[in-house]
Amino acid sequence: MGNWIKGLILVSFAFSVLAGRSIETRNEAPSVEDYWNQAELSEKDLFDFLDNDFCHTSERYFLSCANSLQQVSIRYGKIFLPESGLNPIKKDADSVISEITLLKPWKEFYSLFEKGLKNPIDFESHWQLLNNQFANEKRRGIMLGTALNGFLSIFRDPHTYLVPVEYYKQVIASSEHKSSNYGFFVAQVGEKFYVKKVIKGSLAFQVGLRKGDRLLKIQKQSTEKMTLVELNEILRDQKAKKLALKVVNSKNQKIKDYDLIKSSEKQSTVHAEIISAESQTALLTIDRFARSSCEKVKTVLLDLNSKNIKNLIIDLRDNPGGQMDETGCIASLFTGPDRRIFSVRYQDKKLRPDSYYSEEQQIFKGKIVVLVNRGTASAAEILAGALREYNKALLVGERTFGKGSFQEGDIWKQNKKLALFETKGFYYLPSGFTPQKVGLEPDFQIESPNQFSGLAPIIGSREEDQYWQPLDSGVSTVKRKLGRGLKIERCNTSKSPLIATDDPELIQAELAFNCWGLATAEGGF
Repeated sequence: MGNWIKGLILVSFAFSVLAGRSIETRNEAPSVEDYWNQAELSEKDLFDFLDNDFCHTSERYFLSCANSLQQVSIRYGKIFLPESGLNPIKKDADSVISEITLLKPWKEFYSLFEKGLKNPIDFESHWQLLNNQFANEKRRGIMLGTALNGFLSIFRDPHTYLVPVEYYKQVIASSEHKSSNYGFFVAQVGEKFYVKKVIKGSLAFQVGLRKGDRLLKIQKQSTEKMTLVELNEILRDQKAKKLALKVVNSKNQKIKDYDLIKSSEKQSTVHAEIISAESQTALLTIDRFARSSCEKVKTVLLDLNSKNIKNLIIDLRDNPGGQMDETGCIASLFTGPDRRIFSVRYQDKKLRPDSYYSEEQQIFKGKIVVLVNRGTASAAEILAGALREYNKALLVGERTFGKGSFQEGDIWKQNKKLALFETKGFYYLPSGFTPQKVGLEPDFQIESPNQFSGLAPIIGSREEDQYWQPLDSGVSTVKRKLGRGLKIERCNTSKSPLIATDDPELIQAELAFNCWGLATAEGGF
């Protein structure tokens, strides 16, 4: 493994180049707005980009300026249209808000401008309109930061962004070992918010919150007119000592109140349990790849071996990735040493490609099924893909998210209180395939269950569904590793699941072990 790995592990960045004075907390944890205000951004910083003389010079520059306005507007529950200014968001039951939908009217407007439309957009005046509508002393910094990142998402790429140095050091990097403060994540469908995932053993799990529950109130505020950004900021509020929720239970539709008391205890990102003694099957859930994840997985596998477990389901659903070296280490536990788990290639052709080779001894030698969905991203895609390419696992579920890019951070030259993370290149599987933009196709395709009022496909939209210009690695799609396209029903005509669970995807994963012979014959392990 070469020196390049230092640039890919975000925590190392936090403790090396991001040195400096700590933010004053005044005996209470600062909010995200506090961090942005401490960065001391000014309108000049924004107008270096949002310049009327340049915003009309090309379609890309025009849409970058438009996205700058749109991301601020959407943050506060409005949409900015080129001819009518601020408008309420029309959140239809099946609508999903993305860069693609937000910028469509701006692209149409620019095509008219190219054909001779006489009144170009005055972006600077539109910014002042947003400033008058939403800005106050607390919001000013985060509005400027949101506008700058909206611009960079189009002008550069969706994963290049600015973040306050102190926010990175004290919030992002310091939470690498955690799944979530409260242990659950939220998705928005139309005007409604649903629990997307609950971490096993977390505060939320212990009180009974479950995937599919609909949020009616958070901290006694109705979610009816909230944006997802606003709701997530309430969840991340470091000042709050507890979280009050009112939800509709997904199973019985009863309304229930929860009070979650924040705990300072670290929440493990690795969980394991035996789900069927009869079929000798265990479930290993990895919520994200945090520090020490590999060591925890090693301990789990040694324990499962002692209990004679032959089949292992690795649940990577809604795993957003994390520490790539931990991912490579975990893969080693299934492949054995001296296997290339992934490689990186830089966009800068002057920099040489490098590879990560496995170092750990193989611990588990049984059959493996990896459960994936559209929320399986980045490092999680690398683990799933590498295990399949070394014929160690079958993939069951949905096509994955499609993030194969990596970013490196440095102090922003214009403002030393901000860090700029820039996309530097792409991850590749041993075969030379990258999941960037296209994701991984499972061997056994199953759709997510109908847990969100029939709108499950909207939950966890993929890279290509969210961004106006998703990154393209430039690698021919001929190298794309397709799934085997098999149907679990073909080899389970008389089989019934041996596990007791209300998770239909997990049942399908367990049944996939019965298809091992079919997959070997038609897929060629």
